Amino acid sequence: MISIVLRLIGSLVVLLGVGILGVGYSNSVATSSVKPDLGFCFWLGPAIIALGTGSLFLQRWALLLLAVLSSASGLALGIGSVSRVPFPWELINLLIAVLLFLPGLIVWRWWQNARSGHSRKNG
Repeated sequence: MISIVLRLIGSLVVLLGVGILGVGYSNSVATSSVKPDLGFCFWLGPAIIALGTGSLFLQRWALLLLAVLSSASGLALGIGSVSRVPFPWELINLLIAVLLFLPGLIVWRWWQNARSGHSRKNG
């Protein structure tokens, strides 16, 4: 069960990377005279796609990196929104911050099962 959830998260991360590449491409073909420089999307998108593909195939390096990056993002969002965001939006930001901690908790649980030898039987 845990590995299915991790593969689902990996596929969502791949879709996020494809979306970032799409944003970069649409910005590069835009004809507006004033447009932001989104050239970083052309290296960030493939990096996120590689991370998602590694997570999809349950590679330990990808799962660990995904857990660290998502937990760090959740921590930054939670701390930043406590003092700088108005009340109704603060609750939404804190909910998103908690959701960003979930991949780290799932990876930690998967890692514990893999170390104890139960990863094939239980998920």
